[in-house]
Formats: sequence, C-alpha cells, structure tokens
Amino acid sequence: MNQNTAILLLLVLTGCSSAPTHLSDSAKLTLNAPMPTSEAQRLWDCAGTTNAIAAQKIIFRLQGRPYDWGGDVWALSERAKRVGCTQAEMDARDMGRFSDPVNWPEPGKIPRPK
Repeated sequence: MNQNTAILLLLVLTGCSSAPTHLSDSAKLTLNAPMPTSEAQRLWDCAGTTNAIAAQKIIFRLQGRPYDWGGDVWALSERAKRVGCTQAEMDARDMGRFSDPVNWPEPGKIPRPK
C-alpha cells in the first residue's frame, strides 16, 4: 500500500467516525422524522434547538453520563443541519416542539403546523 492510499483510507475512516456508533430510540426518531413541507414547519422544527441541546447536556451530566449519551445531542444538531436551520432560527424561542410535555407526540408522530 502506497502512502497516498494509506492517507486516503485514514481520511475515510475518520470521516465515518463522526456519528455515534449507537443511537438511542429517541435519536433515531429525531433523525428519521419526516422533513418539513412548509416554511412554517421548518421554523417550528428549528426553534428551540440550541436550548434543547444545552439542556440535554446538563441532564446527562447530572446523571453522570457522557454529554452525548445515546447520540441524542448529535441527532438534534444533525437534524438541524438536514432541515437547513440557521443559528438564529435555532436560538429562537421554542414553539412547542421541546417545551410542551402535555402535548408530546406518540413516538414517530411529530405534530407540525399546517
């Protein structure tokens, strides 16, 4: 194996390791949720993401777990990238996706505005 092949192989392997090796069920649901079909849905998906990520890290720290236990933090930030959220949209106040436990959806069914 020549030096260029070894470097290329190393780059490929390090690129694949950016995702957690095991995703929790909630992380899988976050990633596999349907993509928004309107701008209102996209904004609803983005709003509050920054605070949700920060809160998740605090909860895991209080539980004595690594900050990305189960890949939930990674899944939230990856979902925001896939949806195309800007930092300002992620910093905006939550519109009910993360902060309304009374109306939490059944697993796999995320209610969105029309």
